[in-house]
Formats: sequence, structure tokens, C-alpha cells
Amino acid sequence: MFGLIAVALLAGSWSSDAPVRAAELPAVAQSLVADLDRGNSVCRLALEKGRVKFFQSEDDLRRATTILASPRRGDGEAYIARNILRDVTPSLSSAQFTLAEGLLRHKCVDEADQVYRGMLAFYSGRYFDAVRQRALVGIDDVRAAKGQTAG
Repeated sequence: MFGLIAVALLAGSWSSDAPVRAAELPAVAQSLVADLDRGNSVCRLALEKGRVKFFQSEDDLRRATTILASPRRGDGEAYIARNILRDVTPSLSSAQFTLAEGLLRHKCVDEADQVYRGMLAFYSGRYFDAVRQRALVGIDDVRAAKGQTAG
């Protein structure tokens, strides 16, 4: 009984603007990188602002994957969760990649590494294979950048 209540609470706690909010994230990431380009920000600040801006959408995806993993989910909850995954994942991951690539371009290798490794840990499951693969490529880019700065 508790499991069913938990699934219902998770599904009911979504705001209807989750996809709309997530769709704005790539522009937010571009703005953070533009601040770096103009010299109006530093690496650590851009990273922290990105984390704050991305948090709600990450939370939406966590809830969706929890519901889909629950054996007590109903068809309605599963439908909502699949739609959240479909609508939020591309915008959120695009924003995270934009931020990581911008950080790397500005020689913020440690911060870019944190974004890529955070994505690798966050996006688990078969649905996110492409995102994890791209994050691994980003980690390789970070390694290459660290090798260039050390040499």
C-alpha cells in the first residue's frame, strides 16, 4: 500500500510546466557561456549557476525514472513519466553539454569534467545510453585538454 501511495505522490507532485521549463535550459546554458565569453563570470560561478538552473529538471527526471522502475505504478503514472523523459531529457542534456563544452573551451577543465562526470552518474538506464556515450567523449576531451596544459 505504501508503494502505491509513494508512486501516486511522485506523479502528482509534477508541475505541468516541466517540459516548458526544460525547453528554456539550452538558452540558459548559452547565457552562462556568453558570460564567460564576455569575462563577466568565472568557471566556478558558471558551474554553480548551471547546477542551480538545472536542478528542477533533474529532479523531474529522477521522479520519472523512479515511477517507471516501480512495480506498483499505474498506466497513468507510467504515461506521464514516459512523457517527462521524452520531453525533458533532450533539453536538459543539451544544456548540460553546452555548459560543459563552453567551460572546456575557456580552459575550465576541472569544472567541465565535473559536468560530464555528473551526467555519467545521473543518466543511468538504457534510455540514456546516447547521453552517457556523449558524456564519455566529453571526459576524453577533458583528459586531452589536461594533457595539453600539463605538456
